[in-house]
Amino acid sequence: MIQRTRGARPTLLLSATVLAGVLLFADVMNRSERAAAVITLFIAVAGIVSLMRLIPGRPFTVGSVYLLLFALFHVGALPYVITGSAPAMLAGEGGWFDSPSRSAAITGVAVSLLAFMAGYAAVLSVRQVNPPPALPDPEPTAPTQRHGLGILGMLLVAGGVVLWLAVVVAVSGTAFVTQSYDGFLSRTAGAPLPFAYLFIGVGLGALGLSPDTPLRRWGLVAFAIFAIPALVIGLRGEVIFPAAAWLIAVARRRQIRVRAWHVLVLLAGLAAGSAVRQIRQVGFSPDRLGQVAINPLDGLVELGGSLRPLVEMQTWHANGEPFVGWGTYWAPVERLLLGRILGLAVPPTSDDPRVFAATVQDHIGPIGGSPAAESFRSAGLLGIVVVLGLIGLLVGWLDTRPVDSIPGSAVAMIAYPLLVWVRNDFTPVVFDIVVCLLIICAAKLLDAVLSAQRRRPPLAVPPRPPVPAR
Repeated sequence: MIQRTRGARPTLLLSATVLAGVLLFADVMNRSERAAAVITLFIAVAGIVSLMRLIPGRPFTVGSVYLLLFALFHVGALPYVITGSAPAMLAGEGGWFDSPSRSAAITGVAVSLLAFMAGYAAVLSVRQVNPPPALPDPEPTAPTQRHGLGILGMLLVAGGVVLWLAVVVAVSGTAFVTQSYDGFLSRTAGAPLPFAYLFIGVGLGALGLSPDTPLRRWGLVAFAIFAIPALVIGLRGEVIFPAAAWLIAVARRRQIRVRAWHVLVLLAGLAAGSAVRQIRQVGFSPDRLGQVAINPLDGLVELGGSLRPLVEMQTWHANGEPFVGWGTYWAPVERLLLGRILGLAVPPTSDDPRVFAATVQDHIGPIGGSPAAESFRSAGLLGIVVVLGLIGLLVGWLDTRPVDSIPGSAVAMIAYPLLVWVRNDFTPVVFDIVVCLLIICAAKLLDAVLSAQRRRPPLAVPPRPPVPAR
């Protein structure tokens, strides 16, 4: 049954009003850091709850999951700002947490959250949505099931896991799980691991929407074979983002209710993240396990490191560096169209000043990225409003796609590059989305072939000629 979300327009009005207020009083928030942190943390929590309730029966949409991950990666350190204490986990990271630009960065995070919510609610206020079915999955043999998605999803996940294992074993040996996070990055630099992560993430997004068959369950087993050692090494996003894509796909196929134990799982995950952070600095060793402290707040700080790129961009601009304009978003399109398709000469990513990740890598190091920091580097707070608002519009459009449509089948797959962008820059997004579209076209073609085979009548066996009597 198609229905309209009644809370979309109030959400749009409230988020747009608060956004205007934050922009108007940005200087005041910059001078009162603790107040800015309280306001931003409240916006994050209220926004997540609002988006989880916006579509009836669908708490885990692309919009709610995106906002949850964006908040975790950007506001995780704010409890320490509010209490005026310094997290011990950030010691030795260049002192960015005590930067004078921190308050302006916190204000930028608030603007990001509100711009995304306004764009998302704007789409839901004018479009209708399909709630997920409350009944269990139909039989796997039903013609409406996406067998092509299941087959390709399993192949992608298995291929990505095999590629990842082959690369890390080749460069580090079978004891790769005992090395530190920095050692893993240095040894695998230049390896095709981004393709492995793309295959795993997109494959899980496809498997989540496929029938509940042994093929899908084996896909989850393959993902677990990758996820457990990856988490021990310290690859948080590489595990969290594919799992989020899986959750989005499953929530589109059937209804998922939020339970109290979900909160306990989240706290356990944050505590595990704190332990992983301490382990990954020196590598895994049974002798060091007794020195690991488990604290969910430290796990929040561990995830909240995406605030640093925004702090650094604020500092650069305060020191006189001008905004670079919108070329940072045209560069990946130019590289895809001119470089990959037409074969023309384009500047390499490492030498292109428009590429956010390459510039940050050269000046600071591998600190990750953020759509908020990247858009601020382009055009300041106006850039944040435009880019995060457009992301909200796109995510809202994805969440309103009918489940049985071609775009509806690709929602979780396309959501994966958008989720990865939360912790990175825009450079791989265009290429990854093109790959997703090619995969969904191949899945639809495979579905058509399988459906034709199911509808084909069995070949009639000609009767045997009578045996002549002797």
